[in-house]
Amino acid sequence: MDTFIETYNIYNLNVNQKYSTCPICSSKRSIKNQKQKCLIVNWDKGFATCQHCRIVIQIHGAKRAHNFFNSFRYKEDIPGSRHSIEFFNEVVFKFKNDTNNFSNFLESYFTREKIFEAERKLLIFSSSDFYTKSIAFPYINEKEQITGIKLMPYNSQGKRIKNKDGNGVVNWIHSLYKIKDWNNDFCLFGLHQIIERSDKSVHIVESEKTAFVMTIVKPEFIWLATGGLMMLNRKKLLPLKNYRIVLHPDKGNAFNIWSGLAKEFPELNIIVSRITEDNPFIDDKGDLADYYLKQ
Repeated sequence: MDTFIETYNIYNLNVNQKYSTCPICSSKRSIKNQKQKCLIVNWDKGFATCQHCRIVIQIHGAKRAHNFFNSFRYKEDIPGSRHSIEFFNEVVFKFKNDTNNFSNFLESYFTREKIFEAERKLLIFSSSDFYTKSIAFPYINEKEQITGIKLMPYNSQGKRIKNKDGNGVVNWIHSLYKIKDWNNDFCLFGLHQIIERSDKSVHIVESEKTAFVMTIVKPEFIWLATGGLMMLNRKKLLPLKNYRIVLHPDKGNAFNIWSGLAKEFPELNIIVSRITEDNPFIDDKGDLADYYLKQ
């Protein structure tokens, strides 16, 4: 499908950088935080998302053009990349004797047996390829294909390690190992669980960390994660078309965003839960994991 750019970057963002300052809310924050790079820029998708005020900014609008030019193509037209089982086993067992800081932190709240059982269900493992004792979240789809492996470092207190700009550090195995011609086509984190379980409903949260914690707290449910507020779409939800889908957005504007998305997919059985939104003990932008760890 050939395309052309109809609108282009009205805020003059640097589209060559993944992170930028938000043109909407940066000037309204304290002087200390005005230069914080809170805007995640996604040129391929045509939008940028602020992790502070949660606003979504259009960078460009791409429309189909017949015989116009073919220098720009959607990545969705290219088959998604996959890791082989052999490669997956290699990275899983590379640091098989290591533990990760986040799982170790959870031992202050749960037994090692419960943590291990949740790790087993979600196929979570530890890796020091990126940062020492990082936690690895594999994205495995309903066909048992490995669509990506996300690495996230935490400190011994269970807090995300951040870069100099104050953003949480994250990496992907395909980027770390410099795998060429990789095309992102990530499924929902934890999706592989539907292969062996007979549940008729699934619960979806934003972060992998929250899915991990909730799998420990409420193991009777299937917990999945999108990996981010704006990472939810029809393609990722289609494998769940025969399920009752319960969305648990973080508290705040995320509830409105996911409620709007749910209305766009009337063919799916989606409920947007208000459990987080109506809980007075959860702070703005907090989630279910925050609540249960506080308890």
